[in-house]
Amino acid sequence: MIRKRFKEAWDIVTSKHGEKQRFFKKYDIVYTNFHRSITQPGNNIRIEHLAFFTHEFGVSAEWILTGRGSMFSGTRCRNIVEGIKKY
Repeated sequence: MIRKRFKEAWDIVTSKHGEKQRFFKKYDIVYTNFHRSITQPGNNIRIEHLAFFTHEFGVSAEWILTGRGSMFSGTRCRNIVEGIKKY
C-alpha cells in the first residue's frame, strides 16, 4: 500500500511538464532506480527518496506511510496542485 500511495502522489505532483526531470537533477537521483522502486514489488523505496519527495512537493509522509490524513500538507503543495489543474 505504501508503494501505491507514493506512486499516486508522484503521478499527481509531477504531471506538470518538467517536474520529474527537475526533481531527479536537483537530488541527483537515477530515474530507472527510482521508477523501479515505486512500480515493482520486491524493490524497496529508498528512505532518502521519500524524504526528498515529501520535502520538495509538500506531500504528507504520514499519508504515504499509513494512509491517514491528507495526501498534501502545507500551502506549497496546494499551489502545485492548483497549477496542475490549469493544464
